[in-house]
Amino acid sequence: MIDASWFEGSMLDNPRVAWTYYMLGALGMFAVWWRITRGISWSPVRRVLRVVMLIALVCPFSIGEDYQAMAPATLMMLMETIFGGPDGFDRVGPSLLGFLAFGLVMALLWDGACRLWHHHQRVREERSHEAAEAEGA
Repeated sequence: MIDASWFEGSMLDNPRVAWTYYMLGALGMFAVWWRITRGISWSPVRRVLRVVMLIALVCPFSIGEDYQAMAPATLMMLMETIFGGPDGFDRVGPSLLGFLAFGLVMALLWDGACRLWHHHQRVREERSHEAAEAEGA
């Protein structure tokens, strides 16, 4: 049997190592999610779903008032809700929902900007083709 002293002073005690392992796992999960959502033909829905998953995976949150360490907000919300009851959501939920709302707005703005840019590209190409046809005639 392993006692608790085995963990003290080891790499498992370092939050950077824990976050590194977590981010590697989150990267793998996001890659799978990217693959799942690539079949969605409507780009706004696809982008929003990807942003929601990314924020849910990597958004950090403080583990307590007296601690400087951070943990993934989704896991903190789950633990707070399970072990603290329905009031546990009140601590983590608003900030996570705020991050999600910000991410959704940014994703939709990005999609709108991409659509506008592609529209201007098409108009510019049409005008250049019309000008070339007018010169050739």
